[in-house]
Amino acid sequence: MQLHRNIKQTLSVVLLTIIASCALAQTAETHFNTGLAMIDNRNYEGAVNEYSKAITLNPEYAEAYIKRGVSNIQLEDYTAAITDFNMALVLNPEVWEAWYYRANVHRKTGNYAKALNDYNKAIELNGSFADAYFHRGISKYNLKDFAGAISDYTKAIELKPSFHEAFYNRGLARYKSDDKKNACADLNKAKQLGNAYAADFIAKYCK
Repeated sequence: MQLHRNIKQTLSVVLLTIIASCALAQTAETHFNTGLAMIDNRNYEGAVNEYSKAITLNPEYAEAYIKRGVSNIQLEDYTAAITDFNMALVLNPEVWEAWYYRANVHRKTGNYAKALNDYNKAIELNGSFADAYFHRGISKYNLKDFAGAISDYTKAIELKPSFHEAFYNRGLARYKSDDKKNACADLNKAKQLGNAYAADFIAKYCK
């Protein structure tokens, strides 16, 4: 009889623990979704606040760290953004978004070598995201690896044929590589697709 009572008490404790954990997770998810809505409305400070609440309730919520990091990028708090992406990668090193966004921070702050390493990892985990190739191309361009930049812009265009920024940047890289004919062809394509900067370059260099 006593054993039966003890088993029932143990099961009750386990059940309550599970219920409590689910409630916390659900609350964290609520704050996470509110943060998404705030990002959509460009309320990045509010988004950071909501993601922080989600993380307090669920400290292993890798996606919340990533989204808070993205919001911190918009607020130009790059130190906080890097900290968030680092934590997300501690929790889940296979999440390509954290590598990609951390690379963006490195690129924005002029650390192109670190950006390149992170873009490499993001592309290794997800080879079908055009923006990763595009931004890796920018990093290579700034490191004066024009051939590598051209290769990345070409892959970005292959994945997203209307990517006018990639045509424009590939044109610049080709011009730097003394390939004026193909550079101007890319710049004209960028202009055709609606790029706002191509016309000035064409007028100056593609005569």
